[in-house]
Amino acid sequence: MELIVKAAGAALGAALLSLVIKKFNPEISGLVSLCAIAVILISALGFVDELKALISGAGRLADISDIYVLSVLKCLGVSVLTRISSDLCKDAGQAALSSTVELVGCICAAMIVIPLITNMINLVGTMV
Repeated sequence: MELIVKAAGAALGAALLSLVIKKFNPEISGLVSLCAIAVILISALGFVDELKALISGAGRLADISDIYVLSVLKCLGVSVLTRISSDLCKDAGQAALSSTVELVGCICAAMIVIPLITNMINLVGTMV
């Protein structure tokens, strides 16, 4: 809860500062947004280990291999990076670039889950 309050405060402060600066220097306005994103993401990195431990613990309870847990975490990372990159491109007025980033994110996520799909097909094949 504390993290989201800090993140929201930093984001709102950066957004206001960016709006004020945008009239005089649009380039610096974009840099302010990028710096705020970096600060917020760095502050959230501490929770990544906790999230990984939680997912790994749930995987052990369900007797799931670490390969599956790692695939889920990779997909989560790809989706977050894709969303942030896409939104930054949209904010910069680059809709085509934003769509390209989203397409590449989908391709990356599909490549990550291929081992899961392969294992599932093998499992179904052994059951039949």
